[in-house]
Amino acid sequence: MNHDMRFFSCLLALLALTSTSWGDDTMDFVAAAAQGEVDTMQRMLGLKLNVDSRDQDGWTALMAASEKGQTKAVQLLLDKKAGVGLKNKLGDTALSLAAYNGNADIVKLLLEKGASINQTDGDPAKTALMVASEKGHLTTVQVLLEKHADTGVKALVVQSGTARPPKSNYDVTALMLAADGGYADVVKALLDKSASVNAKDQSNGTPLSRASALGHTEVVKALLAKSADTEIKGERNSTALMLAAENGHTETVAALLEGKADVEARREDGNTPLILAAETGHFEIVKLLLAKGANPGVKNMFGDKAISRATEKDHLDIVELLKQAK
Repeated sequence: MNHDMRFFSCLLALLALTSTSWGDDTMDFVAAAAQGEVDTMQRMLGLKLNVDSRDQDGWTALMAASEKGQTKAVQLLLDKKAGVGLKNKLGDTALSLAAYNGNADIVKLLLEKGASINQTDGDPAKTALMVASEKGHLTTVQVLLEKHADTGVKALVVQSGTARPPKSNYDVTALMLAADGGYADVVKALLDKSASVNAKDQSNGTPLSRASALGHTEVVKALLAKSADTEIKGERNSTALMLAAENGHTETVAALLEGKADVEARREDGNTPLILAAETGHFEIVKLLLAKGANPGVKNMFGDKAISRATEKDHLDIVELLKQAK
């Protein structure tokens, strides 16, 4: 009995040692790929290490090299038939990692080896085009568009384990993500490939309304040049002009007014862009709206005019301006 116990103890110890050694080899291989150490990788592959060996987080050497922009390492791994569609524990593929980091040459290599261009990867799940658009990587976006990446795919933009996200995080497109980031060149590239300029998220937000709320004026201009609809109403029936006015984005307001945005549009509470700008203290925007014919006598559903909201908030310069406009 004691002999059997000693035998099994030795066997378990040997297995543990072998497992640790193999795990160390894999970690070293993945690390070598991340650092572009091609000679080291070739030597390890010559020792019959599996090209798709994974570390404890599910990363392969191809993923690591793709993330870090190690083109020669990626080429070696692809020549050795590394799996381009494998995912790590976070759901990332080599393609999504390359796209996220703007490694356009590696994106090309992976696509040539059959990487799925419209697959949604990661958490949150996005296509490579979405990831590249979100980060503003123009060259990578252009590579993906040349390979016919689908601009219409929608995603839920939220990390797992978080509270239920707002509706504006659902059904987000690559164009919306580029607009959110203020990447006008990426927005133009997507629009040139027929991305839907009036696509809506679940809050009815559009690329135009999202960019307007954040004050990305060049993006707004690019969208307006492609006939973006200024009057689509999102949450609380807000228009792009209302969002820009309320948030104090003067140049964006000017661009929207140039694009014929309705100066008298009303939110669900009856507030107009003028009332919102007056309440939030944006003097220059109030001037712009008045110059475009905004009516200072309009009341919201609570009976407030722009001047009463400005008075309550102690925006005395705006109060004087509105008095002169009567």
